[in-house]
Amino acid sequence: MKLEEMKSTPGSRKDTKRVGRGDKTAGRGENGQKSRAGYSKKIGFEGGQNPLYKRIPKRGFNNINHIEYTVINVDKFVRIEGDKITPEILIEHNIIKSNYGFLKILGYDKLLKAYTVTAHKFSEGAKKAIEEAGGKVVIIKMERSEENKGQNNRRERDNNRREQYGSRDNRGSNRDGNGRSSSYNRDNNRGNRDDRFKRDNNRDNKDNRRENRSENKED
Repeated sequence: MKLEEMKSTPGSRKDTKRVGRGDKTAGRGENGQKSRAGYSKKIGFEGGQNPLYKRIPKRGFNNINHIEYTVINVDKFVRIEGDKITPEILIEHNIIKSNYGFLKILGYDKLLKAYTVTAHKFSEGAKKAIEEAGGKVVIIKMERSEENKGQNNRRERDNNRREQYGSRDNRGSNRDGNGRSSSYNRDNNRGNRDDRFKRDNNRDNKDNRRENRSENKED
């Protein structure tokens, strides 16, 4: 047998169906939504009935004030020669990563040496273990801007937009300091202008009447 004489097993290879070449339904069936052009099945769609993702119960919520801590135990301190424990020293000894965020110390062991530990948060057991060994606990102050950095950035962006485009109440219309629209001020100015014209006309009429009286007296 030669290479060019080899053939695949009958039925193992099937020709691709060329739709729209005389078959009236082109493989789509007779009627229905799936046979129409532009149909695309939506993820989770079950023909109009209540889908599974709506039928199953939902529990819990996402706490927007949740803070994610990098947690280490006090038994990791034996890998450090000095008596000072800071996030920078822990990063140098590959105990935590550089993007650790906030550091929390847990105390599931006893310390044989006094350490001065600096971290964002301590458990009661860790604080007790460090102080019983003669060490000291230093808490790094957590700024609100660090905890909710994303929220503060969002607030700053909204404030900048308000300063640039104005608030939602005033957006899309020109308003003065009293909250009055430009159309109101324009109409008000027009009314003031008309009143001014009326006063001028009345003044001219009074002057004309006075002149007529004086001429009549002279005659």
